[in-house]
Amino acid sequence: HWIDGLPMNLNRWASCRAWITGGGRLFQLSSNQTENLGRNPKTHFLEAHDAWNGLPLWKIDCETEDDGAFLQWVNTGALATDGTRVYATKKDKAICVEAATGKIAATLPTKYPPVRLALLDGVLVASCWEGKEPSKSFFDCGSLWATWIPKGDVGSVEAYDATTDARKWILPFPAQSVIAADGVAYLLVQTGNPPTTRQVVAVDLQTGQERWRAPHTTFGDEPDLQLNVAGKGYVVIAKRGDAAGLGAPQKDPAAKPRERAVFGLAAADGKVLWEIRPATGLWTPVVDGMLWYGTKKRDPLTGEEKGDIGTGIGDQA
Repeated sequence: HWIDGLPMNLNRWASCRAWITGGGRLFQLSSNQTENLGRNPKTHFLEAHDAWNGLPLWKIDCETEDDGAFLQWVNTGALATDGTRVYATKKDKAICVEAATGKIAATLPTKYPPVRLALLDGVLVASCWEGKEPSKSFFDCGSLWATWIPKGDVGSVEAYDATTDARKWILPFPAQSVIAADGVAYLLVQTGNPPTTRQVVAVDLQTGQERWRAPHTTFGDEPDLQLNVAGKGYVVIAKRGDAAGLGAPQKDPAAKPRERAVFGLAAADGKVLWEIRPATGLWTPVVDGMLWYGTKKRDPLTGEEKGDIGTGIGDQA
């Protein structure tokens, strides 16, 4: 429908770290900006476009940067919107920006720089890390395709009222990833690099009170869990197994492959509702209330097959 931007990556590989739409606008977090021509470092800008015709509306220099590598979907930049406001990270704090004007309405006093953002029911949840480092785990790739994790397990998870900008709660540890649905925030928390433990921690979105936690040992021996998607009454997680594709660690040909699996957990208590074991892929988007996996549509609460997609959806890296 429209195209905009520079005809090259100024930051080598991944110049755009995130994009999102809301309220008739498209917001992107990108270092591919004319301001970065001939200068270093090439910082990320939060930029707004009219979603219909692509007209540039405003931009903000976020004063954050990376080297353009880390080409995994899990390294998506911190960006969220409800259509009225858009939330991102400027330097080392979360900012709340008026979507229509680009005016910074508030700067949130996060303890560490926000790396993950989730917005639901008027609550902004930020996973904040003191620093980043590449994952050394067998289930993550390396080189250009490495995965960022919290350095030294130091950080916090913080929640803010999206209307008053007041802090609602804070937890004294970082989350590798955050998703939220139906009044619950799900946090993936790990210890060590490579990890010695990984667990899914479910907390009340409004209060931060823990509802339940599920350690990786519930699903197998290896701390290789990932958060996939959540909805009313469920959260879907996966066991990653051995890394595959570009940047995958070299394997011992004689070693037994590590299992990949997908699990549906109950939002109320974390108990397993269904499982796909072994799994051929890990991507499980929910479309029109149905969980897509492979070539099938499934009920996300029961895992029961409900029809065919047609063409398979493939897998994430």
